[in-house]
Amino acid sequence: MIRKLAALLITQIVLGWPVPEALAQDEGTLARVQSLGLESLPGPVPTYYSPEMRPRAEALQRRVRDAVSFFESRHKLSSPLTLAVLNEAHSAAVSQQPYAMLASVAPRVVVVPAFPDRGPVAQVLRKAHGAASSPEVRQAWSRLGVSHEAAVRQVLDAMVIHEVGHTYVNGALGFRDVARWFNEFMATYIAYTFLRSRDTAAISAWNAVSLDVVHGITPSTRRLDEFNRLYTGLGETYGWFQSHFNLGVTAVLEQRQNADWFAELRGAGLVTGTRSLTTLELLDRLDRITPGLKQWAEKLEAGP
Repeated sequence: MIRKLAALLITQIVLGWPVPEALAQDEGTLARVQSLGLESLPGPVPTYYSPEMRPRAEALQRRVRDAVSFFESRHKLSSPLTLAVLNEAHSAAVSQQPYAMLASVAPRVVVVPAFPDRGPVAQVLRKAHGAASSPEVRQAWSRLGVSHEAAVRQVLDAMVIHEVGHTYVNGALGFRDVARWFNEFMATYIAYTFLRSRDTAAISAWNAVSLDVVHGITPSTRRLDEFNRLYTGLGETYGWFQSHFNLGVTAVLEQRQNADWFAELRGAGLVTGTRSLTTLELLDRLDRITPGLKQWAEKLEAGP
């Protein structure tokens, strides 16, 4: 089954936040992983791993396997996945991306670093935590009740489910040629639907570090149009937008406890071609399905 996968598209990463859109095509990625001669864990989510990484590989495989089962049950989706949990040497043999960055290879392969807490995402989250200061941030961390480092580790693992979300959004769900910010929003939405069912503490941790980034990082732009245009060139601002998307998704989930948002999006004709819409046109259409989403975007762009 694995060898019959379609052409694999390497995803470029900015500061460790996953970017779904394929920027280069590489049919040999899975073959290169296999050529390393690594051991693998069998099952619905085959998982290759560097020798010392078996415990982490087992934990991630369980998490992703549970997510795949949930998405098949909840959303009636089937999207076979392969994981690769690699140390620095093996990662260099597979990808040109800097080590310790989450790397998704769409549509069905997710490559993750063995030590993500050493990478750029963790560094930015620590920087933001040191800089953020607001009553909202303090309340979030007080409610969370765990250390920042513990929360960062929890979030870095949860980000793998965001990557899995991209494989569904761009694959089985059939969303094509959608605005970049909307693609990110949907990937987080599908990840959060799983986490809300299985691990609400992960959502709380993710939202706490998101508040840190929102309040602790000064963005170079606040405009969604600029996110769409600059995308891989945004640096820390990319993470600032992602953090706003995380908080926006939480609001959508609270509003739609039993709704199938993706079915409603399809029913409204928002599956394909939305990249041709202006941000305002897209938000107008989304707001008919999800009242308040346009106001969320206006607040994001307006600032404090």
